[in-house]
Amino acid sequence: FGEYGLFWSGSTPPPLSPPPSRRSRKDANGPPPRQPQPRQYVFSARSNSEEPLFSSLRRAETFPDVLEALLGRSVASSNVGSALVIVAFALGGGNLLATGRWITFVACLSALAVVAVFEMKGSACLVCVAMVVFFTSTVLTGDTSVQWLATEAFVSLAALTILAMVLQMVQVDPRGHVMLREPCDVATEEVVIKNDCCMDVKLLLFDGTDICRLVPKGGLLGGVLISRGSSHVLGTKPPYFVKFYAPWERELGGFQVSGGKYSLRETAPALALSTSDSPCFTNGSDEHVAVCFCSTECRTCSLWLPLAPLLARLVGWPVSHVAPQASLKLPTPCMLRVYSTGLLGALFQRANAVVREQESAEYLGSIQWTHPPSKVRKSTSSLFKVVH
Repeated sequence: FGEYGLFWSGSTPPPLSPPPSRRSRKDANGPPPRQPQPRQYVFSARSNSEEPLFSSLRRAETFPDVLEALLGRSVASSNVGSALVIVAFALGGGNLLATGRWITFVACLSALAVVAVFEMKGSACLVCVAMVVFFTSTVLTGDTSVQWLATEAFVSLAALTILAMVLQMVQVDPRGHVMLREPCDVATEEVVIKNDCCMDVKLLLFDGTDICRLVPKGGLLGGVLISRGSSHVLGTKPPYFVKFYAPWERELGGFQVSGGKYSLRETAPALALSTSDSPCFTNGSDEHVAVCFCSTECRTCSLWLPLAPLLARLVGWPVSHVAPQASLKLPTPCMLRVYSTGLLGALFQRANAVVREQESAEYLGSIQWTHPPSKVRKSTSSLFKVVH
């Protein structure tokens, strides 16, 4: 989970009834309304290990172990490996630009794009060797200068900035989804992933020893669609590293898995699905929302289509505005999309779900996670407690 760790998970306590001020007289005399009862999850902020550096390095067996010992955090759940690879390629590309090899730079950049799309590992090794040869020859021949150093620094900083911006746009808070290991009667190395979310997700698979994790197996256009409630077998040679994506190419999280069966779940589901003879959509939140019902056969339901949620509202699917605590008929089966209202509401999809026959949906509202307390905030909180 990056800077977070799943500390505890368990069942939900008894449902709480809403305050009397928010209940009508009729409701106050009767039993409290039923509320969804999701599982509870407790997260803790990761802290740097207090183990001495020498002891950590002695136990290191692989390159990721060395990085984890030096950086004090898990490389498997961070973007350190991606940043190191990006910087290495930036140094090679910056060297080509600084020495005036523009054609070679364009050729290497085009080759890397093709390698990323089709996962051509052999070609990737050739491009890396070529860039290393050019960089080494520049250093050995003494063609370095202040301008060369400035170009290398600028290209590296620009590459890291672009990487940070892309990750900021595509990654959501990792506490929004959890991967729980399910009990298994027989020990097996087969890795099975079950999608227990209310929507379809796209899975990208990486080797457990891959510290970069920029190009999945099958290339950038690869991936596996895991429908709601279905399972997928990754293989029998763990460990693996998996990433899950939702519409808008939003990364739900990355997880390291070993042998066994795992379940992907939403920590705080925005939509609650239930069986009903009269399917309907209910806005259980305190805000107005826009709802779009798409056919499950529509191309806008594809997780490989960029800007699919935006296109779903532009191709003519009916959109209804639902007030708080209001309901409307739900045409099932369908792809349910919940948007914000307003001029730019189509750009902000709050939730989506695959609704099947004889199912109703209730929108519970979305939550916004807070950042873990930093050292400054921890010190301030401690001081506040002492003063009071």
